[in-house]
Amino acid sequence: PVAAASIGQVHDATLADGRRVAVKIQYPGVRSSIDSDIDNVAALLRLFKLLPAEVDVSSLLSEAKLQLHAEADYRREASSIRQFAALLDGDRRFQTPAVADEFTTPDVLTMQYLDGQPIESLAAESRAEVAETAAALLELAFREVFEWGVVQTDPNFANYLYEPRTRAIQLLDFGATRDYSAGTRASLRSMLAACTEGSDADIHSAAMALGYLHAEDDIPYRDAVTHLLRTATEPLRHPAYAFGSSDLAKRMQELVIDMRLRKQFGRIPPAEILFLHRKLGGLYLLLSRLRVNLPVRELVAPYTLAPGDSALQTSQPYRPGATPLTAQIGAAG
Repeated sequence: PVAAASIGQVHDATLADGRRVAVKIQYPGVRSSIDSDIDNVAALLRLFKLLPAEVDVSSLLSEAKLQLHAEADYRREASSIRQFAALLDGDRRFQTPAVADEFTTPDVLTMQYLDGQPIESLAAESRAEVAETAAALLELAFREVFEWGVVQTDPNFANYLYEPRTRAIQLLDFGATRDYSAGTRASLRSMLAACTEGSDADIHSAAMALGYLHAEDDIPYRDAVTHLLRTATEPLRHPAYAFGSSDLAKRMQELVIDMRLRKQFGRIPPAEILFLHRKLGGLYLLLSRLRVNLPVRELVAPYTLAPGDSALQTSQPYRPGATPLTAQIGAAG
């Protein structure tokens, strides 16, 4: 194998017609063992008291079973690859692998071999190229969440490659793709608007719509969630956010530890929201690794305005060269 993960391996192969392909092969028995493996995790958490008694992870573990069953269906992943290829058609900044359907089954996924470099290698390119590519990654995440409602929720760095000859970002591994309803996306727009310019009451309302808060929650819990959400959306309130010098990840970690362990706040957000946390948290770490300054508020604006808003109809997504990002890189490089 040229790569291996928890449910399978990827092999480099050549088809009889000369096409170089990546063949993703699932370990035998993975699909049949998912439910029992998750149940064993739950038993260990209870046995060794690894979580506070107030934290109920039953719904999260049930969702984990559903998600892993979905990821173990390679025909479903092949369908997600084709869906993203259609959504990104004509956008030369991105490349997805072509699926070889005749050699794809629920246990084997055969697709075009993409031979780009690890995304971290982008740091060796010019700062202008780093800024434009990082902005494209951020825009892609916004489009997934707000425009398409189809989100690849696994932010592993290995799922992105960079092709220096074409300057394209190659996208890999679509097993963790999830759909988000129009209602959820509207609530997320309201949340970002509230955290950017709204009052605490606005945040409370948006947080209730997304399941962060319930009507019976007391004031200390509401205040803690409000502070957490304002902190998480900090990049939106800066003309240009310096990801490379920010300590946001550390502060977020400290806030969550304080809420869960010291203050004993046990509720976990809905699973579909946690998958977005994973997506955006991983993207934040990648942008930090690339040490870029980005106008996040400007980049997200076209996607967070409510449908029908005149500004949404006139705003255009970021395209390379459309924004003087090189002037905003600053000392972070």
